[in-house]
Amino acid sequence: NREAFVAPSTSEERLQQFARQPDKFGPMLVNTTIDSDGYTTASEMLESPWNLTLVHKWALLCEEIVNICPDRNRFGSDMQLRDWQKQLTDRFYRILLAVAKAQPLSENET
Repeated sequence: NREAFVAPSTSEERLQQFARQPDKFGPMLVNTTIDSDGYTTASEMLESPWNLTLVHKWALLCEEIVNICPDRNRFGSDMQLRDWQKQLTDRFYRILLAVAKAQPLSENET
């Protein structure tokens, strides 16, 4: 959670590249960034196309891990992608909420 506060937001340049070519310039799973600049609430951050794509990629990875795991009950029975999507969205929202609460209230605040 602490890293969410000290890591810079996804750069505007990268977001523009992502808008033009989402498959090529989308969020990575390792050493990724979140889109947090210019938003005042966690809900706004969560609706960012970048952040939605990041959650979706995490959900796909979780589903892949579940599918290759030899222990079929390790992650619960009948885990679907939508379950992972919801779980990851809920957890990510909590991180974004903390980021939103930590933002300066005025331009003079650091």
